[in-house]
Amino acid sequence: MTSEKLKPTPGPWTVHSEMRDCVTFEGRHGTENLFLQNLDGYFACQNEVDATLIAEAGTVFHECGLSPRELLEAVRELHEALATIYDQCGGYVPDTYKSAWSQAFAALAKHKEV
Repeated sequence: MTSEKLKPTPGPWTVHSEMRDCVTFEGRHGTENLFLQNLDGYFACQNEVDATLIAEAGTVFHECGLSPRELLEAVRELHEALATIYDQCGGYVPDTYKSAWSQAFAALAKHKEV
């Protein structure tokens, strides 16, 4: 891969309203459909769940500028940084920060560790 950041097709990407195994987006020629094939030549989107995951991946990129993998890495780094700060403070959090601290850890706890 080159040092240039790749740019996927502009979004938002959605699941096609009728063909539930297809992703659709607004392209240069109006509404376009995205059909993907796996290495065996079969359509990669074999159901609505697959199409939803693919559509969300494109939309996530356009909303935050990161791929889902990059976003997960950022979440892990943030979790590690907060844990380090907490450890360096000896587990002490002043009352004035407890609400924000709890909110940050609760938000980070939403991701499933892989």
